Amino acid sequence: MEDHKPNPRNLFGIFIFLFALAIYAFGVAAGGDALESYGVDTLLQMLYFAIFGIIWIFPTKKLFSWMAKGRNH
Repeated sequence: MEDHKPNPRNLFGIFIFLFALAIYAFGVAAGGDALESYGVDTLLQMLYFAIFGIIWIFPTKKLFSWMAKGRNH
């Protein structure tokens, strides 16, 4: 049975992910609030949230692949 050593990249990556996602979510919410206060149409607001709801996946994918590179085989 192999002795599994934890990968420090995983812990560091999880903290980066949670911190960045919280900042991103607050920023997107603030942008959505600004759109509403300027009287932007509801359909455009929905499009805004749909686009920014998908965009966060791309940097997350890169972060997770970086985290996986440090695994001991």
